[in-house]
Amino acid sequence: NVPDAYAEAFWKMRVWAKEENSRNGPVMTVPEPVMLEIINPLQRVLYDPVRNANPFFHLMETVWMLAGSNDVTFVEWFNHRYREYADPDTDIVHGAYGHRWRNHFKRDQIQEVIRELRMNRESRRAVIGMWDPEVDCEFHNDVPCNTHIYFRYNTRRGVLDMTVCNRSNDLVWGMLGANVVHMTYLQELIARATGLDVGYYRVFTNNLHIY
Repeated sequence: NVPDAYAEAFWKMRVWAKEENSRNGPVMTVPEPVMLEIINPLQRVLYDPVRNANPFFHLMETVWMLAGSNDVTFVEWFNHRYREYADPDTDIVHGAYGHRWRNHFKRDQIQEVIRELRMNRESRRAVIGMWDPEVDCEFHNDVPCNTHIYFRYNTRRGVLDMTVCNRSNDLVWGMLGANVVHMTYLQELIARATGLDVGYYRVFTNNLHIY
């Protein structure tokens, strides 16, 4: 589950991580890509007194995402710092995942994936995209760190697995803090909508680091 993965990942960071520079200053980074697998993603809240995750904020952020919004005025009620991610002088969070899932590409990708898996559980086309090179190569306060999501019916276990691809992820605040909560809620939503149980949650990150 998430707390177990967090403890193990911290131990491995002590062994593997090296200092690198980032846009936010020095970070401890694993030099190679990392794959994380969580066997029980429904145990998704991180219980760590130092990280001090707020499950109520994570839940409301998930609601905001599933609504397909990129307007910060709702979600900042639950975390006032969220406005830092909005573009200057706007209420728009450019890289908001939910907006990418449901509106940005002029298609509701959640509905498309559900439809695809209902027609063919073993489809290899159940994909959600979040990175858009036409707009994300420009400067914004926020661009998607998670770039693609792949869903796969596990024929051996009869469940729906999900793999998230990530370009750059902070272990504490992103990967096992906030991201895992709303991503596994998405996995659960699509699993239930297609008549399946939730399987494994996997994340591939090209750059795992700690600030």
